[in-house]
Parts: sequence; structure tokens; C-alpha cells
Amino acid sequence: MKRGSIFELDGVPRLREAAPLALQHVVAMIVGCVTPAIIVAGAVGNGGLKPEDRMTKVIVEEYKKLK
Repeated sequence: MKRGSIFELDGVPRLREAAPLALQHVVAMIVGCVTPAIIVAGAVGNGGLKPEDRMTKVIVEEYKKLK
């Protein structure tokens, strides 16, 4: 196994370099999935939804994506 920079084609970065990048990817995936539901709930929320109902809407929308 060749140790190298994250910018090398066959380089394997150290755990200290790879961990923050892996965490960044996980956060990006979560944000990409949750943001549309939050936007929709916010748009519907102007019609008189309480904050608790908005969160319920977000959770239901995310659950629908799983099916």
C-alpha cells in the first residue's frame, strides 16, 4: 500500500487526513436529503403551520423517501 497525498491517483491518505473528508461527505449527504423537505415545510408553514407540525412534515417526507 502506497502512502501518499489525497491528491495522488493511487495515494492512500492517513486516517488524520481521511476522517474529516469522510465526515464532510456524510454531512453533505444528510443535508442534501433533508433540505428539500425543510424548504417545502417552510413554504407550507406560511399557511399557518405550527413549528411542531413543520417538523412532523419534514419527518414524514423523509420517511416517504425510504419507501
